[in-house]
Amino acid sequence: LLGALDSPPRQWVVDGAILTLILSILFLGCQRTDMSLRESHTKLLLGEARLKQLEQQKRSLELMNQAFEDLTGSGLQCPTHSLWSPSPTPKAEEGLLEIKREPSLHLDLAGEGELSEIIPSWQEFSDEPTATDARPGDPLRRLLGEAAFDATACSERRDALLHIASRLCDPSYTLRAYLGDCVHCLPELKLYMTYPQSTNLSTITSSGRTIKDEYLRTLGAFAAIFWLMRLPPAQEDGLAEPTLDGQRGICFGVQRKTDVPPSAADIARLSQRDTAALKRKAFLAAMDWESLRMVVYDAGLLEADGTVNVPRAAAMLALTAVHDIMKLSHLCPVISPAHAPFHGLGAGTTLTDHDLALAYVLTHDPSSLPCINSLPPDDLRAVTFTQASLNFNHGWLVQVEAPPGALFGSFKRLLGTMPVSAADIAFYFVHWFTDLAGAEPSPLNGSDKFALHFPTKVLATIVASMPIVKMLVDLSETELYEEYLDFAWRGMQLGPVPNPEDLLGSAGAEAPLGGAGAVALMRLVIQCQDDQKQELLRAAYEMMPPGARDFLSFELALTGVARETFRLAPDCRAGPALLIYYLPAYVRFACAHQKVEEASGALSVVAEVARIARTFWPREEGEAARGQSITIMIDELKSRTLADIRSEYGRGNVWALTRNDELHASVRLKKQSDLIKHAFADGGCELLELWRVTAHEGETMLVC
Repeated sequence: LLGALDSPPRQWVVDGAILTLILSILFLGCQRTDMSLRESHTKLLLGEARLKQLEQQKRSLELMNQAFEDLTGSGLQCPTHSLWSPSPTPKAEEGLLEIKREPSLHLDLAGEGELSEIIPSWQEFSDEPTATDARPGDPLRRLLGEAAFDATACSERRDALLHIASRLCDPSYTLRAYLGDCVHCLPELKLYMTYPQSTNLSTITSSGRTIKDEYLRTLGAFAAIFWLMRLPPAQEDGLAEPTLDGQRGICFGVQRKTDVPPSAADIARLSQRDTAALKRKAFLAAMDWESLRMVVYDAGLLEADGTVNVPRAAAMLALTAVHDIMKLSHLCPVISPAHAPFHGLGAGTTLTDHDLALAYVLTHDPSSLPCINSLPPDDLRAVTFTQASLNFNHGWLVQVEAPPGALFGSFKRLLGTMPVSAADIAFYFVHWFTDLAGAEPSPLNGSDKFALHFPTKVLATIVASMPIVKMLVDLSETELYEEYLDFAWRGMQLGPVPNPEDLLGSAGAEAPLGGAGAVALMRLVIQCQDDQKQELLRAAYEMMPPGARDFLSFELALTGVARETFRLAPDCRAGPALLIYYLPAYVRFACAHQKVEEASGALSVVAEVARIARTFWPREEGEAARGQSITIMIDELKSRTLADIRSEYGRGNVWALTRNDELHASVRLKKQSDLIKHAFADGGCELLELWRVTAHEGETMLVC
């Protein structure tokens, strides 16, 4: 341009043309550059999208592998074509055992199709028992195969099981490594992966759950054992970072990346934005961990110095592997003539109750279960005891719902037939806890059952009562019941035990109600399990009509044990005793309305039910009657107010006590017309339902 200014005018035209050409070239170059930049940017965006897609696919694969790990409890990769996957080479740093392993059977979650596609059938076995099935456990032997019973293999598995047990308190031993070792070491777990081809999959388990769920629940019980053995001492705060992490493991499980429970900081962060995490944190803070830890000690699983009692812990692992296998209907044994009767059942009866079925096999053919057959005699006795018919309902105890005979009678009789120690009873309770802890099929998430779905106060009360129950070895049923009454009363800080002289009977001060009233009041107050309801119940008990109060008090002071009475009520010698089923629930419902009259009316209703029950089962003082208990079901009353109960009579209904059999009766709501028709059923008389007659169409019928 500067040169053009010095040129003559004619040259300007030429220079202008050159300048225009240069500018055009520059403009086209800029456009080309802009297009190249746009194309590069587009490619970059496409690359990022592809990268995100690949990352998403990678995450999906990780989640699929994680789901597989949840099922198997090991770190193996999910198989894609075959359900049989060879075992990986054991790695010492992962805690896997350096032992010979058989191929492991795993569930393929890659395609969640029909159950028959997920779990292989055992085609090499017949669907029906063979002629050689003379022993109760022969179907188990056929399923497990001869290799499972090879002497060398059994010895190796026994050593492996002891090694697993020895590492239960090892901080470097992770949950996944432990579960993987259990799966490889205990052949009985493979029973969950097999079924006859002719089996109806909708009825294959007695629990109504799928085989996969039952398998996962068993792994959950294994995980509960792992965490119980790692409960820290009382002086270590569960929210801090203790040496052992059992508390946080039960509450939260493990983190997927680290395979350890979340830290205190993680728990605090999670509980701020997640309701479930907040519930888990509340359970962590409220649970009586020290009492639970003492039960583990009482069971002999831990030594006094806190180290593992290896053989005893191995017995618990073996029990856990087999405790629910009889929920698989095709494994249920049939009672042979040589063993009949078994618990009152005759020869040819198929044992469908999974506990009773396992007890039958443990009693008459324990060698059919390889992991059980290798146990020492004392530990085998403890395992067998856990499957015995104790007829023990822990809820009845903590709510003092049942009389001593119904609660402890079968338990005490069993103790008289086999050499059971207090440690064996505690062993039973640890198994009960771990079994229930794994009820939700999520073994890596801790105990969802306890942390999210079970009342913490009730669980803590049950755990606290466990050391008392093991005293049944030395005490009678009624003595142990009185021990618990005193323990619960003082534990709830209810003040001094009721004084019989302060409880007046229907005749006033000259005829004190005595110890029957003291026992009855203690049972009713403990059943409330809430401070405000307990105070209300005391007032309601005093407000009751004297006759009804006397009658109910006497009934609640009967033991149901021949030749036994409560220390506070030595004059209450009669039977049979009454177990008023759902009485605690009914009492709590009545007291929830915060009206003394409502609670007192509910107690009077219970007294009337007991009075009518005595028309079926009169009180007798003979030993046979005193050693019996009758169960009265009041489930239809437990959520009804007094006004609601009375209003049924205005609807043409009546409340009736129906005798079901020799030992059971139920309160049921029935139509008046049905009862009257039943009374006239012998003929010669028919009921006129005149209350249904109307004077004209549209008139409202009169309902009596």
